[in-house]
Amino acid sequence: MPTGGKALDTLLKISEFMAVSPIIHVYTIKESDLPAENIWETLKVKQYVEDAEYTSETWVVGMEVRCRHEIKLIERANIVCGVDKYGNEMFEVREIEMRTMSKLPETAPEKLFAPVICRTSIDLRGILAKIDDNFIKSLKK
Repeated sequence: MPTGGKALDTLLKISEFMAVSPIIHVYTIKESDLPAENIWETLKVKQYVEDAEYTSETWVVGMEVRCRHEIKLIERANIVCGVDKYGNEMFEVREIEMRTMSKLPETAPEKLFAPVICRTSIDLRGILAKIDDNFIKSLKK
């Protein structure tokens, strides 16, 4: 997910000193519901997404998909910052521990950032990905 690692890194840093729950939404699909002809494996996806071989990206094409939605509270994550081959900052989530929540808590970031999201039409991941460490330090003061 583009900027997902950076957004999660920012969310975890903010949650250390603000009442913000580090929440992500996970959508899963039962593989048995997918006909083989609608699944594009990594080699085929690589024709369209250059880094697919590194992310093991798989696409479902040509059909509507019913997903199961779960709200996950991140309890710990190992996020490594680096640079991709184009010189762009990259955040790789290598390990993550999370637990399923029964409902979205009041301190969920989408609830807290709702006014900004409505005014700017930027999604939450986009907002979190734009926040840098200097801004986070200024929030701590």
